[in-house]
Amino acid sequence: MAKYIGEEEVYQAFARSRYDPESLILDVRDVKKYAGGHGHLYNAFCVRVTNNGRALLDYSKAHYNFKWSEGVWWDKPVIVYGPENLKKDHPVVTFLSKDGRTRSLGVYREGAGALRDALPFLFTTSTKAAAPSYPAAIVQDAVYLGDWEHAADERVLRDLNITLVVTVHNDPKNLRGLPKDVAHLPFVLADLETERIRPLFDVVNERVHDEVNRVVGKGKRRGAVLIHCGAGVSRSAALAMAYLMYRDKCTAASARERVLRRRTIAEPNAGFWRQLCEYEIDLGVHGRSDPNAIKSKNAAAETAAAEEAAKAPAAGPSFNEVAALAGSGVRRYECVVEMHIMKGEERVGKLVIEPGIQPGDRYVLGREQGSCEHVMEHLSISRAHAQLTSDAKGVVYVTDLGSSHGTNVDGAWVRAHAPKVLREGMVLRFGASTREYVVKRIEKREVSS
Repeated sequence: MAKYIGEEEVYQAFARSRYDPESLILDVRDVKKYAGGHGHLYNAFCVRVTNNGRALLDYSKAHYNFKWSEGVWWDKPVIVYGPENLKKDHPVVTFLSKDGRTRSLGVYREGAGALRDALPFLFTTSTKAAAPSYPAAIVQDAVYLGDWEHAADERVLRDLNITLVVTVHNDPKNLRGLPKDVAHLPFVLADLETERIRPLFDVVNERVHDEVNRVVGKGKRRGAVLIHCGAGVSRSAALAMAYLMYRDKCTAASARERVLRRRTIAEPNAGFWRQLCEYEIDLGVHGRSDPNAIKSKNAAAETAAAEEAAKAPAAGPSFNEVAALAGSGVRRYECVVEMHIMKGEERVGKLVIEPGIQPGDRYVLGREQGSCEHVMEHLSISRAHAQLTSDAKGVVYVTDLGSSHGTNVDGAWVRAHAPKVLREGMVLRFGASTREYVVKRIEKREVSS
């Protein structure tokens, strides 16, 4: 069922979290208007329905990270925009409604001109440019929730008119190079359930309130605030929820629900959540939230999760299958892997796995001494964070083991428990750590039976 949407929903398509489905954006204007003038939304296809009403065709000849094809809209959120007063009975909207296989169908009816006036930074004339990534709008045009990359991206700060960046992180001073007209409010805080985030609530809330309500000169845009931590999951999410509670006198549960609608990966740790529930009393909020709604991820729970992850099948054959291959005449390989550990432009270490990884082996990376082959000390790293495996053909895989803060390969967050082929030149990041693991060498060696 199609529904009318506003600028906020359109913006949200460009502020999705790493596991959210990518929206399909359809421009139903004439192709000349799509390609000329001020252009079109990033990643938009220019489409129309055939005369017989049986097919939806693309006239943009765009080359994004996915190509136009029959059924490309299946199970995707779809946004349709174009001329002013666009209605639900437009042929494209009618076609998709009857087809019934979109995840959602939003219609922006105010016209491309109005949308461009509201969100000029989302328009381009390119049919190849990748869509930018923006932080979640917790309060549209005022308060945004994001990660370290958003705070370090001058384009994001400029496009959203960010005038204050609130950083809550282990090393907030590492955020350097902010524009001169952007103020910085840094706090040192680890993402641990035992940390006290409550003392920050009033300080941050008052500063954010002052910033977004600051009187500006005629014709000038009012400033906005970006709240971020490392991954934009726990610490900054707690501060964003506290601000909504302060501003709207709502419960922690209500604030959490609203933040999750904008940033689906937001999840304060259990200790931060209990402090948000306590904050209801300080604010005189009517109603109480369940302080146990978010379960503690203590050491025992993480160990159990790591043990459960270890039971999951690795990419490639099992130990029994490897044994069956031995002596069968089938060639088997081990893989020597070498990575350079980089911090900015500086190499701070090297990881060499030699002897190599054989089929059935698991090379685990994580925070727990003794059970991980490679130990990482950053507080955002899970006890058993990720693993490297190989198959009998000598293909190496990296798999996130359901970590709290994720595994990033070449700028994209990978799904938990979904092995991804590892190749030379790839760059891996774990959690909110700023260290990069650059794959320099994967050497395949035949193993004698």
